Amino acid sequence: MINITKEQAKLILELIDNDIQSSEFSEPDYTDPNQLRFYFERAVLRERILNAINSSEGGF
Repeated sequence: MINITKEQAKLILELIDNDIQSSEFSEPDYTDPNQLRFYFERAVLRERILNAINSSEGGF
């Protein structure tokens, strides 16, 4: 487990969101298992960071 500040988590979330928006400009290859794994892992990471930010009260 890594320790990051709430501000760092917000920055990571912003970077992931920007990456998702950039991905919208290219057509995804849903037959490529590596690309599908990347999309899945990115979505899971985004969800975990968002939950950590939303569940923290004062501390992180």
